[in-house]
Amino acid sequence: MKRILVWGVGFILLIGLFLRFGPLYFGPATYVDGDTVKIGDHKFRLAGIRAPEAGTPTWRDSTDYMRYQILKRGWIVCWNNGEVGSNGLIGTCYKGTTDIAAEMIRAGKACAATKPEYRVERYVKLEEEVGKRPEDCGN
Repeated sequence: MKRILVWGVGFILLIGLFLRFGPLYFGPATYVDGDTVKIGDHKFRLAGIRAPEAGTPTWRDSTDYMRYQILKRGWIVCWNNGEVGSNGLIGTCYKGTTDIAAEMIRAGKACAATKPEYRVERYVKLEEEVGKRPEDCGN
């Protein structure tokens, strides 16, 4: 009986997450660049941040940080926030309890987006607290 109750509560929590955050994707991830990851066939552009683009001086540094520090070993979980961009789904991704976009900002490898349509306040505040920003991030 206790086992059924635990599974029931877990199922209700999962449904609640789905209703709150939208579709949930999880699995081993590969990097695309400093603000895009891929789980299986699904590309996720990290909502609220911008990383240096290919061909800019710090692009390789940002991409390598995503590849070697964040995505090494283990699975990630991503929620699609309901938007689809030209480069795939737009959402928030976690490795364990770590918000990947926040970690990229904390490490100085990505910038908080400043355009109103892309802006996520918690990332803007985090960037101000950390005081690091790649010069060639763009917004």
